[in-house]
Amino acid sequence: MSNSFKIQKIIGIFFIASLIIYLATSFLKTRLPDKNAIDRSLYNQPVQKTTETKKFEVTIGDLIYEVTPLYDYELNGLVVSDNDNEVWYSRFKKSDPMNTKDLCVIYGKNIEAEIYKGSKFYSEEFVCSFRTNDSATYAKFSSEDISNNHLLASRNDKAAIYKKLRKAKIGDQIKLKGYLAKYSIKENNGPAQLIRSSSTTRADAGMGACETIYLTDFNIIKTGNPIASVINIIFKCFSIFFFVLYFLMLLYPTGNSKNDKKETLDQSATPSFDDLLPTNLTNKN
Repeated sequence: MSNSFKIQKIIGIFFIASLIIYLATSFLKTRLPDKNAIDRSLYNQPVQKTTETKKFEVTIGDLIYEVTPLYDYELNGLVVSDNDNEVWYSRFKKSDPMNTKDLCVIYGKNIEAEIYKGSKFYSEEFVCSFRTNDSATYAKFSSEDISNNHLLASRNDKAAIYKKLRKAKIGDQIKLKGYLAKYSIKENNGPAQLIRSSSTTRADAGMGACETIYLTDFNIIKTGNPIASVINIIFKCFSIFFFVLYFLMLLYPTGNSKNDKKETLDQSATPSFDDLLPTNLTNKN
């Protein structure tokens, strides 16, 4: 077995091990916390007040957002699912770049009843869904203590709200402030290309029940599963590194194979003692 093959085998083992750890921690990092790890502020209801903020504009590239605040709004919640609008397949990545992320959160009675344990939450572009096979859990579920939030964050924001929001993930406990708002988007001085409004009550459900929030502040109160998150990032990098290294080893094998071949040829070319004897000698007995 050549040294090149041995190295490839070792790299392959490291890649598989790193991939397994990465996949395992991908599950662990989004595990929802126990009730005793929940910050007490998440038991409170969102705060909605009349706003004095007038309509304003935000420019991002060639797009102009016209934002109309409806109410001042504050919310503390546990992130149970999310939808990333910046993934390559998102329909809104280019047409609505300020709507960077949707966070589905629970609070109040759903925290107190701990309904999130044994339940599944799913986010799509417009909705957040709740599922459970436990009838007792379903009976405790409060549709007024869950919200799907379309979050608007300007990348030009001095407080780096955008960067904080991008870090938020399932299992995090968050606090946000901003405006329940409706907004429209136009390119330069053209007509509005997209118009979206916001729910202004927690009692509604279905399409149109989502809160659209222009953020003025965003913080992660507690990070969910911080150790698993760090390990996940590390082994994601390791997996990529060992995969690339293994692939390069296949394309450009290294080792002593050439030297081994040369040594074999040299040994076959070395004359034996019999070859050194004169060919015209005969054995006389």
